[in-house]
Amino acid sequence: MRLFVAALLGCAAYGCSPSSAVAPKPFGLTCTAPNGAIVRLNLDLARNLYQKEGFPILPIEAVTPKRVVLTHQATPALAVSAVLERGTLTYVATSEDPIKHERTETRYACVSGPMFDVGGTD
Repeated sequence: MRLFVAALLGCAAYGCSPSSAVAPKPFGLTCTAPNGAIVRLNLDLARNLYQKEGFPILPIEAVTPKRVVLTHQATPALAVSAVLERGTLTYVATSEDPIKHERTETRYACVSGPMFDVGGTD
């Protein structure tokens, strides 16, 4: 299933061949950090949307050859980002305090499956 999801992510980045013209169906990800923390996401690559559990549906910010950037927000005091690494199906949440020069990163191994109810606002 991981290979299938990686192929879908690649299709979203580069376009699909005529043999795969059918739009990919939305799917869910359950991502687990080494400390046991869990993040649940729904991805709809055909519509370029994602939803993290407890949050509204948002547009995917960018797709590069190596990752899907779900969000990247920065203020003078804090920068946060959430990306999905396409090759390893790893969700990476990062925060950085440019004033204190502190950076935290949590990596979550993801397993794909059907979409699920993640709450939040539509």
